[in-house]
Amino acid sequence: MENGKETTLEEDFVVMAFGDVFVKELKMSPGGWVDIPVGDYKPSHLHEHPNLKVIGAPKVHFNQSDGKDLCVPKSLASALYSIGFTKEAVEVDLFGEEIMKGAVVNALEKVIRHAKTVLPSWIVIRSIKKRFDWRKDLNEQQILVGVLHASDGSCCHAVTIHGGFIYDANETIALPLCDEALNYCTSTSLVKSDFVDFRRGYILKYEGTKKSKMAKMTLQL
Repeated sequence: MENGKETTLEEDFVVMAFGDVFVKELKMSPGGWVDIPVGDYKPSHLHEHPNLKVIGAPKVHFNQSDGKDLCVPKSLASALYSIGFTKEAVEVDLFGEEIMKGAVVNALEKVIRHAKTVLPSWIVIRSIKKRFDWRKDLNEQQILVGVLHASDGSCCHAVTIHGGFIYDANETIALPLCDEALNYCTSTSLVKSDFVDFRRGYILKYEGTKKSKMAKMTLQL
């Protein structure tokens, strides 16, 4: 467990909580431990936060539905789609639909590995550093795919950030990047929590010397 202590669970309980696919992958995992599966679905309650509805906000093109733990591929695909990588976005979304139904081990890493195979070679993907601070360590031209760590201890939901907006697959429109929106993404209409930090994540960026190609695509759109 995260506090350094070990605990024993019956296999039937793990199957009930996370499904057969997760248990089979868990048994095959060579690392000795895995994170809690990422893919939290929750109904939108954006009507309770009217100031998070921004005129002209990008559409979240790929939406998660109940029973599918696909917040990672669908949020990333939505951000890619909004800046013009439409073909690549569809491929990332299809990967999620075909490969990642239900809880899976290392969902974030699997989506990132697939994204590397479909995105242009000039897009560099790097994991975020420890104590990553989105205010200081992220600029609007970069894409961040990150797992949210909430104040209630939950680390089972991921979003994608680009261009000052948060793409949450549980929503139909992107949210402005701010503390309130990050807190909103960790909460439900009944259970409120606050965003603490990114448990883990990856940044997609252009590291060449010319003017950012990703920025050009954003401006063209």
